[in-house]
Amino acid sequence: MNALYFLIPMSLLILVGAVAIFLWSLRRGQYEDMESPAHSILIDDREQSLRIEAKLAEKSAAAEPPSQQTPP
Repeated sequence: MNALYFLIPMSLLILVGAVAIFLWSLRRGQYEDMESPAHSILIDDREQSLRIEAKLAEKSAAAEPPSQQTPP
């Protein structure tokens, strides 16, 4: 019987903590997009990496000033 005086408040604290974590995740938008993770398995990693490399190349080309080459 003495154990119940400890276990009931502990279980209520755990419940409050779980509800707080769930509400925090809702506010942070954790459950907004339920479709993309299911489709991401179908995307080929090579295609995705090529797209990322192309975007990085475009950004670096736009950031660099044109080279000043003198004619020979």
